[in-house]
Amino acid sequence: MEFSSVILCFSKVVLMNALTVNLHLLLVSFYQPTQKRHKILIESRAFPTDQFAVESQIKERGYDPKECLIMVEKETVRNVGILL
Repeated sequence: MEFSSVILCFSKVVLMNALTVNLHLLLVSFYQPTQKRHKILIESRAFPTDQFAVESQIKERGYDPKECLIMVEKETVRNVGILL
């Protein structure tokens, strides 16, 4: 049975991984830290699994999450705009 019939959809439906898995895949592909650029900005109230995914990718590349992971409040990001 196609998944599209289960959710009453008339077009094709593609099932993907969970958000945290997708975050891991994104970081594996695109997070290429250098000495000058290695920090990641994340919302302070992100899901714990998302924070773990980011921390584990930082560690995997030999960096310290305490130095590389910048956690900010959502309101701060909204007020300041793009920081980088």
